[in-house]
Amino acid sequence: MSQTVRDMLSAAAPWLLLLIGTVSATWFDPYIDRKSRRRYLLIAALVLLLMAAEATDYALSKTGAQDGLRALACAVGYAVRPALLGLFLRMLLPEQKQLPVWILTGLNAAVSFLSIWTGTVFTVRNNQLQRGPLEAMSLILCGLLTAGLAIRLVRFAGRGNRKQAALILYVPGCILAAGMTDGLSTRLLPIRFLTMALIASLVFYSLWLHQLFSRRHEEEMLENLRAEHRIQLMVSQIQPHFLFNTLSTIQALCRADPEKAFVLVERFGQFLRENLAFLERVDLIPFEQEMSHTRTYVEIEQVRFPSIHIAYELQDTQFSVPVLTVQPLVENAIRHGVRIRKNGQILVRSWREKDAHVVSIRDNGKGFDVEAALALDNGHIGLRNVRSRVEQMCGGSMEIESRIGEGATVILRFPAGGEEA
Repeated sequence: MSQTVRDMLSAAAPWLLLLIGTVSATWFDPYIDRKSRRRYLLIAALVLLLMAAEATDYALSKTGAQDGLRALACAVGYAVRPALLGLFLRMLLPEQKQLPVWILTGLNAAVSFLSIWTGTVFTVRNNQLQRGPLEAMSLILCGLLTAGLAIRLVRFAGRGNRKQAALILYVPGCILAAGMTDGLSTRLLPIRFLTMALIASLVFYSLWLHQLFSRRHEEEMLENLRAEHRIQLMVSQIQPHFLFNTLSTIQALCRADPEKAFVLVERFGQFLRENLAFLERVDLIPFEQEMSHTRTYVEIEQVRFPSIHIAYELQDTQFSVPVLTVQPLVENAIRHGVRIRKNGQILVRSWREKDAHVVSIRDNGKGFDVEAALALDNGHIGLRNVRSRVEQMCGGSMEIESRIGEGATVILRFPAGGEEA
């Protein structure tokens, strides 16, 4: 094996293995979509073609073989480098048309290959490579595309994508630095510095694509979970027993007290409309709106259970909460606590602490085992559900105190500052 071949293999092998490993990881990445995967594969194929052309040029420069073959290798290099940068830019702007970029890179490729006969970009005579009058065209185009990459990444980071942009923000600088020193590698190495920078950039673009699409996947999963959660809230709030019991109460009142039945139908319709409206909400709602819904529910239940008494001491109302936060807790207090009492009492309070809005729901019901209630959640919108949404949607907390036979108190804390709807 000649020294030239050994030099080529020792210089190209690590970069070739890096290229193969990066392409394999990207191709089998479950998050990256098919179109982006194909575009990435095209870039890798062009980089491989560029490596082959540069290795060929290096070998021919040492052996003094045919000038035409070396001119072809040089033409590939001049044509492919700007095209690669254009494809990198395309990866960052998949939805935008880039006709000017493709016109310029296509024109550059045509002029580069025509230079084999015209000598406008380069000439190869007696195994000596000489620059032509348009030799700077490819370099200038590479510089413009690199600047476009840098501008795009800065804008990308400025829109709140700093973590993603940080993965590849160094790429334009790396390519630019390699391009500025590329002349030093022309005669010394089979693979030029600029090609090495492009291969390294592929690694970071692979990581960027993974993070970009995995984040989209997580957002889609989260949105699906939210949709399912809203449906769960809706269905759980209109349990069959509550629906049938309310209708039975209305039916009985139609004969005994038609006017009261009319009011109850109105309240029940309002309750259903509010649940349907809450089904569409994914953000926080004003606390006053949540309390309005809670009062509607309580009024319906008080018709069926006149022994229930509820009081409101709302000193602080200017803040926001997740939908169906207070109402399910009041429902639990009624269904599992005070409705068996001859004089069931519920007190709903709200006040402002230094760094939090606090809501308390206290009852004199039968009490319960807190750990068991959180574990079982009783198949409806229970304590665990409310606590999870309070923590995840607004960074709040929920505390529960209960003693068997003495009632229960649930305290919600919502961080103060910037949470108003």
